[in-house]
Formats: sequence, C-alpha cells, structure tokens
Amino acid sequence: MPIDLTRLKSRTSVASGGVDITGFPQLLLTREFGDPDTLLIPLVDAAREAITASKGLAASNGDVDQVGMMAAIHVATAFMKDSNFTLAPKSSQPQSRYVLDLDAETIHLRTWLYATVGKRTSTFLVTIAGNIKTGMFAVRTGTEDNIVAEFDEKRLRQPGFFSTVLPEECLRLQMGMDHFKRFGNLPVAEVDAGVRLNLPLTSGPIPILLRRKDSADAWEVLDERTTALLVMLPPEAAVHIERLLAALLKILNK
Repeated sequence: MPIDLTRLKSRTSVASGGVDITGFPQLLLTREFGDPDTLLIPLVDAAREAITASKGLAASNGDVDQVGMMAAIHVATAFMKDSNFTLAPKSSQPQSRYVLDLDAETIHLRTWLYATVGKRTSTFLVTIAGNIKTGMFAVRTGTEDNIVAEFDEKRLRQPGFFSTVLPEECLRLQMGMDHFKRFGNLPVAEVDAGVRLNLPLTSGPIPILLRRKDSADAWEVLDERTTALLVMLPPEAAVHIERLLAALLKILNK
C-alpha cells in the first residue's frame, strides 16, 4: 500500500499534521502535508484497506480480537515508508490532528478552517468525526456540541473541500445563527424581513428566511447563507403560517 502525498494535485497549503492511531505508541507526524485536503483521503483509504486486509488475515489465523492492532501496524508501516512522515511523541501539537480508531472504524480530525464571505473573515476550530465504513462525516465547531454540517465521502473528495467549500458553509451558517440570535427575540410584526429558523435537512442544518410577498398567500423561502430563493410556498402552506403567526400574536399580546 504505497503512500505518496507529493503527487496529489489538489494540495492547497503547507501545514503540519499528526496521525494518532489508537494502540500505536507514537504520533505519525508530517510538517508540510498535514492539511485535510492533502492527508484525509489517503488516510481514510489506507485505513479502509488495512481493516479489510487485517480482517482477512485474522479470520485465517483465528485471531479476530487483534484486527485493530494489525490494522494499526499496517497503516503506520505504510505511512512511515513516505519520507514526509516521522515518529513523534503523542504530546506533539500539529496544526491538524487525526485520531484513527481502527477497532471502531472511525476517524476524528481537529483542525482550523479559514473563510471569507462578503466583508466577514473568520477563523474557527472544528472537529470532524467520520465513519470509515459508511463514509459519513459530521462537523462540530470548537464551541458547539451540535452538529453544524454533515457530508458524505463523495463531497469530501472534491478538490479544495476543506479550504473553500466547508469553511464557507460553516461561516454562512454562523452568520445566519448570529443574525437569528440578534433579531430572533423581536415580535414577528416588527421584523420586516420575515421569520428566521434553522431547518434540519438531511445534509445538515441551514438557516432559512420565510418572507411574505405581496399577499398573505405568497411566501418565499430564502437560504440565508446565500440569500438565494429556494422555493415559493404553496398557498395551503402559506395559510398555516398566517394562522401560526396570528395565534402567536394573540398569545403574546395577552
């Protein structure tokens, strides 16, 4: 299983990275190829291959309890053949840290994202939890327990996903949440822009804006991250919104 990170054309930055394999005594450290756009996919591929090979070997030897350890040695050996990796103490503090648990078939990444949207620039720490078997990943910010984004491995393999796509999505979501915190407690009748909420889609929550148009039965749904029109509500849905707002106003005005 050869590893050669220098051949990756999608490389976008120079950053240190450390791979902490559960059960392996030291950190696999790279000083230049640690950014997620460069390292995460080769690491996931290597882990998946190592797990498959170790399960086959363990089954033939009747030693199924050692699958995780054999897979860990398999991955460590493969990466140590690349001259960009050295062994380092687990106390080392690389810019991106990958924790690989081959028994649980999971990978966790803690890294910094940088994004600019409009006039706002932000740097924030994220934790990304991935399932090697299913290829699903979830993102949490450093200060939030809630999942702020979810994506599959197909999106993960997009060039520049961690340098452009994911940071911008997280920043737009944060901007929407900040806006909601600032204006969400105002009475609906005084909020000209409409009604804001976070919608939990299967791909992850997004901030949306429900805004009345020219008449009571004409409501539009906007994506607050991009201000793009998502859909016009059908009249029967608009009726329910009008009834909900009327009920809320009646309750709050008591």
